[in-house]
Amino acid sequence: MTLLNFEDIFINEKRVKKLTIENKGDFNFDYSIKRSTHVNLINIKPENGTVRKHEKVVVEVTFAPSNIEHKFKGKASRLSL
Repeated sequence: MTLLNFEDIFINEKRVKKLTIENKGDFNFDYSIKRSTHVNLINIKPENGTVRKHEKVVVEVTFAPSNIEHKFKGKASRLSL
């Protein structure tokens, strides 16, 4: 499991974190990222795709609160692969 911490962020500010999905196996595999609550504030690119054998895919996760203050301290949103 990987934890993404976007730290404190202001409204209309955005933060981008990058995740690397690595395939060390001998077969290609498909991935799809599923979202839980609070995910309308999070954008994921690409949300699904294929990781070819012995290659990596970089996924960008952007957090951008637009007009409402949200307090997530002690709470987590889950993105499942």
